[in-house]
Amino acid sequence: MAAGIRLPLLSRAEALLTSDEAIVGLMAREITAGNLPVFFWGQRYMGSIESYVAAMLFGLAGDSAALLKSAPLLFFLLFLVAHYALTRALTSPKVAVLSSLLLAAGPPVLVSWSVRAMAGYMETLLFGTVFLAAIHRYRRTGSKRSLFLAGIAAGLGWWTSQLVACYLSAGILWFLLEQRSTESGLQIGSILRRCAHPRDFSRLRQLGSWLLLRQLAGRLPNVLRYLLLPGNILAAVYAILGLLVLLTGGFDTTVAEVRVKATDGWKLVSYALSWSAIVAVVSAAIMVPARLGGIARRAAPALAGFLLGYLPALIHALTVKVSSPPTHKFSLPMLLAEQIPAFFTRILPLLAGGGLPDIEEEISLPVTLALLALLGLSLFPLLHDRVPRLPAMLCLTTMGLFLFSGIFVDYKSYRYLLPLYPAIAILAASGLSRMRAGYACLIMVSTIGIWGAQDASNLTALRLEVPTSEIIGWMREKGIRAGYADYWIAYRLDYLSRCDPLLAPYRSQDRNPAYTAQVRNARRVGYVFRAGDPEWPAFMRARADRIEASTIAGRYRLYVISQPRVVERRGQSVED
Repeated sequence: MAAGIRLPLLSRAEALLTSDEAIVGLMAREITAGNLPVFFWGQRYMGSIESYVAAMLFGLAGDSAALLKSAPLLFFLLFLVAHYALTRALTSPKVAVLSSLLLAAGPPVLVSWSVRAMAGYMETLLFGTVFLAAIHRYRRTGSKRSLFLAGIAAGLGWWTSQLVACYLSAGILWFLLEQRSTESGLQIGSILRRCAHPRDFSRLRQLGSWLLLRQLAGRLPNVLRYLLLPGNILAAVYAILGLLVLLTGGFDTTVAEVRVKATDGWKLVSYALSWSAIVAVVSAAIMVPARLGGIARRAAPALAGFLLGYLPALIHALTVKVSSPPTHKFSLPMLLAEQIPAFFTRILPLLAGGGLPDIEEEISLPVTLALLALLGLSLFPLLHDRVPRLPAMLCLTTMGLFLFSGIFVDYKSYRYLLPLYPAIAILAASGLSRMRAGYACLIMVSTIGIWGAQDASNLTALRLEVPTSEIIGWMREKGIRAGYADYWIAYRLDYLSRCDPLLAPYRSQDRNPAYTAQVRNARRVGYVFRAGDPEWPAFMRARADRIEASTIAGRYRLYVISQPRVVERRGQSVED
């Protein structure tokens, strides 16, 4: 069912292909040629697993855009299997079937992204779900194999995308809350479980005592406490400054002729956590080495699995100079003034299915309200019943990461909320399973029917804006084998033309410097400008005397110019 719903999108794979997806395809071609990329071109924090799967598919059935888009679909289908297994273990076979059916059918955002070969979102859903299933099985059986599998899934997920942190934090919190035994002597689970009770906030003192290592080691000797005091002070200072920056958006001032500037709150908070961790590890190592050894032995399978899953990225980091992931800045004033309104007016309708994911400007308020009402009816039986804890945890960690980590930039950031779908599907299916069969069936049919209508509208509204064949044909006719274009079509044309001609971006987002070097050294190049491109007037002023030919293809202007030969002299490019 899931594959069938997505077949219409695969049938229009070339029309829907983006430059980001094309890069995954170009990487897959390099893999078949013997090159082994570890990360997405131009970045060092998004794994290339999808490209390896695409290369495997190319080897089996030939190179095509449809097969390229089938790589994320394959991960999505595997995710459905893992989701069914996890949900069945958490709840019941009925809930597992209902939640899997909801995910297979939609909503349109999930349907669209399950065939987008970019950034590893479907891999994140798969590895995150496998991690949760393995943690759940370890919680029930104590199997070391399950803990090892959880480590592998966490390592692969972290290599693929740091968005898997939603699953990792949800799984760890759930495990601590469910842990009832006192075998470790820490009583972490019972403390957290009691602290979560709304009528007994006094239990927070027990949590504070544990965090201060009193349960772990008793009171530290005075000498050791004085030695660790600077670390505690630094942690407190960084924590206060970090929270201040997060709440105010940062500051840049002068105190006693000394400039004091802080704009990255999460970085300061990370420093605080680092110093706290150092203090805790030193204290514990001195006071309770035997207990730490027992904990280390129990955690060894998970650590070994993580290192195995993360091994490609680890080797790459040790052998190649890597760039850090982009830093995201969180600002509470911006969150309240701009991002929260954008969430309710743009993101929530898109996620519910009231908007079209490939035409993000079109939002239908009646459809959105209808779908939200159906979701509310599905969840209503849970108001007076026990809510499954693990999917609730996943909802909280996903929303927390989205709102407070800084990855929420604008409404297009909705893709970072994809982990909400499996969690909400389990919750909705749990509510439906408690209803009368007729009411549950009516809600399911209505929801899936609206999603299907939205999918059909999305497919009908899509238009091929880039006259790919016309652009490639004209450049070949003029004997052009290299050229420049905007990022959003350059690599797309490279993939579809098999790099004949080879195009590179003429401004930012140069993902493959080797391509750009080849274009720069060509004597005659083509230029592709979209109507209204701000780069076009400057291009005409600088190169009008060198234009050999020009034409118009749809909304695009095409030019052929001669360019000076570039000679490399001692690391500098010199025009001949």
